[in-house]
Amino acid sequence: MAEDRNLLQKIIKPTDEESDKLQGIKDVGDKSMRILRDEGYINLQLRIIAEKALQDGASSKDIKRKMSEARQKFINDPSPMVRTLNFLYPGKGSRFKLEDEKREFDYEKQQDSKDKGKGITEQVGIPSDKYNETTLSESLAGASVSGLIKIPKGVVNFGLLITDLARQALGKDVKVDEGLAEQFNKAFENTIVGKIEKQAEKDAFETASGRITQAVVQLIGATRIAQKTAIPAVEKISQKARQLVKSIKSKKYVKTTNNKTLSKAKDKIDNLNKKSRFDKWAGITVGGGLGVGAVVMKAEDIGTIGDIKSDYTDWLPTDLDRDRKEMAGDDAYRQLINKFKFGAELAVPIIPVVVAPFKITRRIMNASDDMAQSASKIDRAIEKSTRFTRSRSDKPRAVFEATQKLEGIKSSSALIAKDFIRNIDDSLRKMSINTKKVNQSIEPEVLSRTIADFMMTTKDAVKKIKGKNKIAFEGFNKEAVKTFSESMKKIGATKDDVSNLIDNATTFRNKVAKMKNTLFEGGNINTGLKDFNDLMFERGYKYLANDYKIFDKNMGFVHKFKPTNELRKDVARIFERNAKANLQRGEQYIPGTAEIQVDNILKNVSKNPITKTPQFTYSVKNVLSDAQTQVKNIADNITGAGKFKADGKGGLIQTKSDLAAFRNLFGEYKDYANVVTKTMADMASIVGRDQFYNAIKAGSDALVKQGKIPIVTKTYNEALVKFPYRTPKTDIIPDPKGLKLPNSLAEELYTSPLDGMFTKKNWAEAFKLGDEVAGSPITQSLAYRMLVLIPKGLTNAAKTVFGPFTHTRNLTTAAATTIHSGNIFIPPQKILEFMNKSIKAIQPQLMYRATKNPKYRNAPEGNELYKFLLEEGVTNQSVRGRENLGLFQDVMVKEGDFISKVFNSTSKRLKTISGLAQDLYIAEDDLFRIYNFLAEGYKLETAYKSAIKNSVKNLDGSVVKLPTDLEIMKEAARIVRLTVPNYAYVNDLIKNLRKSPLGAFASFKSEIYRTAGNSAQIALKQSRDPVLQQIGYKRMVGMATTYAALPVAAYEISRALYGITRDQVTAIKDLFLTDGYAEGDVILPVYENGKYKIINLSNGYFYDSVIRPINTMISNVDANPDEPLIAGLVEGLVKGFGKELEPFIGESIWTQAVLDVFARGGLDKDGRRIYNPEDHAGEIAKDIALHVGQNLSPGSLPQFKRLIGAVMDKSINGTKFDVSDELLGFIGMRQVPLDVERKLNGRIGQFLFEQSNERRLIYDDTLSGDPVKDSDLIIRQFIFANQRKLESFNQMKKYYDAARALNMSDKKIKEEFDRRGQKSLYKLIKKNKFKPFEITKGMEEAYEYQSKKYGIPNVLDNNTKRKIKRIIKSLKRQRLNQDFRVNESDFISSLPDIGTVAPQVANLPTTPPPNPLTSKVNKSPITNLTGTEEALLSPTEKVIAART
Repeated sequence: MAEDRNLLQKIIKPTDEESDKLQGIKDVGDKSMRILRDEGYINLQLRIIAEKALQDGASSKDIKRKMSEARQKFINDPSPMVRTLNFLYPGKGSRFKLEDEKREFDYEKQQDSKDKGKGITEQVGIPSDKYNETTLSESLAGASVSGLIKIPKGVVNFGLLITDLARQALGKDVKVDEGLAEQFNKAFENTIVGKIEKQAEKDAFETASGRITQAVVQLIGATRIAQKTAIPAVEKISQKARQLVKSIKSKKYVKTTNNKTLSKAKDKIDNLNKKSRFDKWAGITVGGGLGVGAVVMKAEDIGTIGDIKSDYTDWLPTDLDRDRKEMAGDDAYRQLINKFKFGAELAVPIIPVVVAPFKITRRIMNASDDMAQSASKIDRAIEKSTRFTRSRSDKPRAVFEATQKLEGIKSSSALIAKDFIRNIDDSLRKMSINTKKVNQSIEPEVLSRTIADFMMTTKDAVKKIKGKNKIAFEGFNKEAVKTFSESMKKIGATKDDVSNLIDNATTFRNKVAKMKNTLFEGGNINTGLKDFNDLMFERGYKYLANDYKIFDKNMGFVHKFKPTNELRKDVARIFERNAKANLQRGEQYIPGTAEIQVDNILKNVSKNPITKTPQFTYSVKNVLSDAQTQVKNIADNITGAGKFKADGKGGLIQTKSDLAAFRNLFGEYKDYANVVTKTMADMASIVGRDQFYNAIKAGSDALVKQGKIPIVTKTYNEALVKFPYRTPKTDIIPDPKGLKLPNSLAEELYTSPLDGMFTKKNWAEAFKLGDEVAGSPITQSLAYRMLVLIPKGLTNAAKTVFGPFTHTRNLTTAAATTIHSGNIFIPPQKILEFMNKSIKAIQPQLMYRATKNPKYRNAPEGNELYKFLLEEGVTNQSVRGRENLGLFQDVMVKEGDFISKVFNSTSKRLKTISGLAQDLYIAEDDLFRIYNFLAEGYKLETAYKSAIKNSVKNLDGSVVKLPTDLEIMKEAARIVRLTVPNYAYVNDLIKNLRKSPLGAFASFKSEIYRTAGNSAQIALKQSRDPVLQQIGYKRMVGMATTYAALPVAAYEISRALYGITRDQVTAIKDLFLTDGYAEGDVILPVYENGKYKIINLSNGYFYDSVIRPINTMISNVDANPDEPLIAGLVEGLVKGFGKELEPFIGESIWTQAVLDVFARGGLDKDGRRIYNPEDHAGEIAKDIALHVGQNLSPGSLPQFKRLIGAVMDKSINGTKFDVSDELLGFIGMRQVPLDVERKLNGRIGQFLFEQSNERRLIYDDTLSGDPVKDSDLIIRQFIFANQRKLESFNQMKKYYDAARALNMSDKKIKEEFDRRGQKSLYKLIKKNKFKPFEITKGMEEAYEYQSKKYGIPNVLDNNTKRKIKRIIKSLKRQRLNQDFRVNESDFISSLPDIGTVAPQVANLPTTPPPNPLTSKVNKSPITNLTGTEEALLSPTEKVIAART
């Protein structure tokens, strides 16, 4: 009789029976807890009652009755405990439903008796499947436990393997089961720790994440052990070896007696005893790799890169041996070699590949601008190879930052100009409403001229302000105010109306004066302040106050401005007078010449780039003479004070009436909006450029003070010295006078601080471009713009700014940036406050634009905030929106060319709609940029105030001081620029991708990567700062939430909510998401009304690019559970990164459409046919047009079609859609319906098509009419064709299993196979059987026919047929999803090649006959089959071949 075992014995060393009993109790407990959580307390009790009834053999009628009685009892139970549990665990439904069509009654115990389960559709009792599934959290917990246990177990196992090997060497080898390592593992499994490990490992292997986590835990633990053992040992060995080598090479040994240079010798010894970088690197790689490999418990589970079956890895000698040996010593040797291979791969290349990028990245991030001029070749190589990853490309940091500031100044000034114009518009609108006379008495053009004239009168004054001479606008002079007031009163304006207009004009002039002071204080003006003021006023009055209809109205193909004949005659008379006045003796004036002159200048007049006034070329005499021509700019005839200035003797314009005639000819007019816009843009460009140049100079001077390489040098020779490493692109500028940088001011007025200095060519180009992006001659050509840039731009715009669904998705997905930055973790009232401020600051102001009601305009404080953020480069930086604008600018490279005329000919309404869509798209991004800025500022201010209050010290021990508001605002702006996608930070190379036929929205992808890296860096830096520590932690939490928690939580919640098992998710992926579609995407499964659906979260998820490679990797491991872990990881990672590279190197949407039609012969890149090449030309053209149109159509068009179809209850392409599902598409959460039956039918068709192609593999190069030299070729091809066929069968089996998992009954599955005429295939798949290719009668006849016709040996001779029949016999026993039974080497002949004994046949054709399998001319016009296909294929295969 066995002795009684106490509880401690049962726990420490339980028997198998005790373990099974404990595991059973655990399983029931786990299931019960899940039912309690998912279905509630009452439903758990009902299931327990049903389970007991099932165990007792009750009928379905009794089960229903007992459950009904129990339900009423629990519902009416007044006991506090029941009520409390029911309150705490209400479940997802208020009642337990028996009639639920979602699940089948498949509980095994209910199938035993005749009537058990009849009429019960709900799975009753404690289910055997749904609640037996390991959750992700359990799998990860199991992985952690299992991994931790394996670490010490691996150490012991390594020692025992060495012992087993040593015993073999001593002649004491034993069977593998008797070896020390095997005995230890068996004994360990029977302990409680071993049983915990076994169950934990089982849980871990239920999910890919669990498998990966278990491996990671082991590797971390093994690394810790290696750090204390193997790494120091290898470092020491490397150090001693280095010392020995140096000693031998120098042939010197240090003597310690009577040595006068003992101190020098000691220094040498100390130097040798220091660990070099190589010693440390050897320790980490070799020691770390081999040390970790030794400790890992089972390297075979993790695997190596050598295990991957690929042409790229076949050469690697690191594939592991997984065949267990008979003897303990042999098996120990096998395992130790595996550990060595595993460790060797860690040492080279895995550890270097993992560690090196971190070191290189740190080197790049800490590098200064002079890295390109470093004496280190490695540094220069790193700098050159990583330029494309940096926002500043190859520009110095100071140049890049100055460029961003220049763009910010221009954008801010444009906003100010818009606001001034709105102020005046509102005043005029108010006048129009209050005074009918305004509408009746004056034309808008005259009113606009009156206001414009007034705004530009009265010169600014120069006066002392706070002890310094400044330009100031002291108000309009009395005469100007009087004249303006009288003019306005004549049209019915009130005193208040006039006052408002004067106030707005004064505000405008004050702003302009302020910008003039900023420019003068830059220190680069060549005159005194008074002269500068006079010249700038003259510039504004002469050049910026007037506009010309010949430019503004005639930009398109239709010229809306045509001067009258009277105006043309007035100017012609001036030309005639001028020509006659300049005639030389003996010359005569030719009548009609003047009229030709007028026609010529109207055709060829251009706008002077500096003065913005008309200029033209004319002949000083007449068009038929050979006299010189002259360029005339009418601005030369206006002084700064607006007075007339005649040309010199013999000049064209001599009187005021002459000037007026030309002004009228060109349609001069004044518009107050243009005056404001042009003046602000002009001043912003000049001031911005000046500050840009000054910033570069200051940055260069600062580098010199720090002892670093400058940006510019004073002399050419100095530049040669400072920039020793040059290429043709980075050589020194060759101009002996140095730099000459552009500015719209005259040379005598302004000189750039960089003029006359020297730098590299590429930097000089960056100085000249400023905030522009350089183009290339090819992209500026008309043909390239017409064929590539315009279609690409229109397509990109259609898929973004012109799609209503895209706008809503853009708005909702941008919200993810707030979570990513940790800016959601602030008080709720602050979230609401900052969102309100953000809404009030964004710029489209749609309600105002729609109604023109001033009450809908942004408040001044909102505008000021937006202006500040523009200057700081935070707002107006939507990556996709700005990329679209950039494409438009690329197209419009030259004013007045064909393309610009096409655009300018489009309707004003279309331009308005386009501009509004673009503004709205940018505003959607700006909303969360502004919010993030406000939240960052709040966090910074709160952190500093808290630190001061709690006496926290800085890292250096200094006292914390509260920064100023401006300092906090600038730091918050800097953080947002670094952590939120920003077009200004897109690398020049990536920006230029928009001009290529490749790439689609590459800028956005690149910005996601940049901001993700910056966020991590900032979070780490802040977490180490005592003041900002909490901000750093919140940022880390935000990043972890966006990368892991949100996607995983969404997936798990969706599964739990709809009761979908992990196997069913796998089935959805197997059946619907193969062929690369949605691979690596975050898929949320849905089950409603008996139908499966999916939501592709990745379509609308902002940070999908960061997590996609990891998701693809996990999905790949999940899909291949039997493969070594490393194989699944590497393959998944390659797929994931390949997908992420598509926006950079893949075809653009437009290019793809063109290649589909012309390069791929009517097939898209996924192999789907666009048109039937045998169809009529008209049908082909229609199909092509539909395909291209679909590619170019707005991204929302298909969604609208589905939505309309859903509303009208109509199917589209055989599928019906739900309104609610389609509406979710507005926020990127559309539920896509999955038709299991239809998809399975399609998969059967795909199988048949592949089978037809696989059969043809047998005949490759053996039915061409040429002699076959390799007698074994047909056997090889027969085996290969059957291998491929087995793969197709395995895949079909996977589809079959997936359909069953998705609740498709066998009856329905059979019907789908029957519809395809494949009843026999259904039976084979169901029974897991394989049907190989056979030798058909047609096949024999085809080879016999070829042999006779061409006089060549028959490769399908009797010997070959016997071998093939043996292969077929073996393959008939082949089972699906098992290793291929046939080994090629067993059937290869050793006889000489047929070609060596082939008979010589006279009069053979000089060229080989065409391949009957591919030659179109040999196809029957009736059957569309070749003669060989007619002979070889079965009736079903003939039908398929004829269709394809």
